[in-house]
Amino acid sequence: MFDYKQSPGSQGILKHPRYVFTFVLIVMVGVPAYPRDSKGRTAPHPPPATRGNSSRDAVVAVFRSLEKAEQTGDGKLYLSVQSRRKMGEAGEKFIQQLSKGFPPDPSVRYTLIGVRIRNDHAAVLGKITRSTSSAPQYYLGKLVLEKGAWKIAEDLLDQRPIDASALEAAIPPVGGAFSHSGSPWKKVPYAGINTKWFKENQIDWKLQATADESFLYIRFESKTPLPAPGTEIPRTDKAEGIPPSPNVMVIRTAGGKNFSLVLSSNPMTRATFDEAGRATSNRFFVQYSFALKNPAGATLFSDSTRDTFDPLIAVQDRFLDPRLPLKCLSVETAGSSIEIKEANSLAKILPYQVATFLR
Repeated sequence: MFDYKQSPGSQGILKHPRYVFTFVLIVMVGVPAYPRDSKGRTAPHPPPATRGNSSRDAVVAVFRSLEKAEQTGDGKLYLSVQSRRKMGEAGEKFIQQLSKGFPPDPSVRYTLIGVRIRNDHAAVLGKITRSTSSAPQYYLGKLVLEKGAWKIAEDLLDQRPIDASALEAAIPPVGGAFSHSGSPWKKVPYAGINTKWFKENQIDWKLQATADESFLYIRFESKTPLPAPGTEIPRTDKAEGIPPSPNVMVIRTAGGKNFSLVLSSNPMTRATFDEAGRATSNRFFVQYSFALKNPAGATLFSDSTRDTFDPLIAVQDRFLDPRLPLKCLSVETAGSSIEIKEANSLAKILPYQVATFLR
């Protein structure tokens, strides 16, 4: 069984390059994995993260293993750097097929852009070029330590450059004073509502926000409970079971930069397949996501409740809680001025000045 991520209105994963298959190699190669003789060949493993080999070197070695696997068509090498969870999601039949190899592409080159590590989590950002394509691809991989070796837990490919802030978001900082205090939202004031143009029963969401030395914390409170992430929904043309989302919000920092925060409630498709690889059914489950965009409308990074790797969004009861690393907003110090307002000219929620949380 494979899980594919979809955004509202999407017709499939291939039309949305920010979402990738369970195994990114299918997208990179662009063709099915063809059997080839692998007799006598053993897949070299990247070095473990030990004292003699720094964690950064070991993370980069995984990135280089992906490059070599594609250059040589070595499916076993590719599989050797995948996490247990990804291997489990792929299924034994797919693993056996890929381990036989696939058409090599010696022209492939992986260029390292950046690495970020925190304890047993890491992320690598890179660019992929090949002679068969005039346009490069951009890669963001999230890694986790398993028995002393770095393994790929999640990965993403995009035709567009991936902003460096995505690397910061992939391995976010440790929570600051607000999270250390147990996230006491009762101490955080609500944003005002536009009673001049709207009645209270027309306001679907309330807003709170605060910041500490690590994050901008935002809370959207719905009038009714939200379906928990992973709740199965009866997917129809009317999107039955998908809760509404807050309006687009604009975050303005002291440096004069504006960012757009776009929140979505998404149906996640889960397909089952028969032995011949044909899809036999589709089931749908609600998930929540957000994207942070720059003034030009380009996505800097995104995250969803399906993320099992330091997720930056959580949903519980009536509350939808995204948190944004301050560095991703180009905010270097706690206490910097941050304002949140609706992008709509006729806003239901009035502009809100974020206060720094004090213990």
